[in-house]
Amino acid sequence: RSVLQVNTGIRDSQDRDEDISSNAVRYAETRYAFPPFIVVLDGHSQVDKIKDELCLYYANKHNIKLEFEGIKTNYRQEMIFFVKNRESFICLFDAEKWPMTLGGPNYRKTLPRRLPLQLSLVIHDVSLSKNIDELLNGMQLAYPDTDNAFRMNNKEKKSTKLVRIDIKSVKTLNDLVQARYMQCKQDLPVCKVCGLAFQDLELHRENGGCSGVTKCVRCQGSHASNDGRCPSMISYRAALTKTMLPVFK
Repeated sequence: RSVLQVNTGIRDSQDRDEDISSNAVRYAETRYAFPPFIVVLDGHSQVDKIKDELCLYYANKHNIKLEFEGIKTNYRQEMIFFVKNRESFICLFDAEKWPMTLGGPNYRKTLPRRLPLQLSLVIHDVSLSKNIDELLNGMQLAYPDTDNAFRMNNKEKKSTKLVRIDIKSVKTLNDLVQARYMQCKQDLPVCKVCGLAFQDLELHRENGGCSGVTKCVRCQGSHASNDGRCPSMISYRAALTKTMLPVFK
């Protein structure tokens, strides 16, 4: 499921002058859907000329049509580009695709730190014992366009079972959204009673770690995980049957 939040993090270049205050950048960002790309020019250039040059380069070199929602600038020739859609953001987010020259022989660019939430998904019910690096590696094997993964925290700064996945491909993102679910392999044995995962289940039971309260590992309900009345299993069987019906017609 997509996340409806705003990502405003920007990575500053080491030699960038602080002529644009952080408050000004934050104010500008609230008016646009995506974090900005900042271009610093050495000489004087018109905004429209630079935009046209950038769009022409991407069209000819990468067969990509860039679209911008707005462009801001100041007397220091720092230009802040706000893209219009996810496709344009992904193109500019790849630093290697930028032209060698822009508006002159030298220019500097500052890119967002990471992909925005419009290019992210949240996976639910990822066990706290699951290693995020291993999850990311597995995701990248199945979906090479996966860029990053990290576990989300709650208000108390504690880890949750929600994991955010950043994907640098609109098609891959749409495919995953349409699928609506993703099965993450459980690396540790799961207690059949309380539904929690532990490295040593015998030690878990002997030391009183098990609550003794029956809990389904699928829906977290108060029944055994293999109970045929589990709502999750019922939904799965219904979906499976619906999928198989055309085969037997």
